[in-house]
Amino acid sequence: MYCRSCRSEYRVGFTWCKDCDVALVAELPAAEKTEFVDLVEVLSIADAGQIPLIKSILDAEEYFVQARDVLVDFL
Repeated sequence: MYCRSCRSEYRVGFTWCKDCDVALVAELPAAEKTEFVDLVEVLSIADAGQIPLIKSILDAEEYFVQARDVLVDFL
């Protein structure tokens, strides 16, 4: 048995995913192919300390995040 949400495998006899709170299925559907798209800049900030926080929020929502190199000038 498998969870269609997190794709975890369960032993026979289990009917519900305890993590996702959804019913289990006998077989998982084939994995979807990832479609590659052009990246779009959605944020530009001066405070580099905020980047890990923003990245973690987007990662949690399963967005693809690519942070560019951060250049910091000290005057």
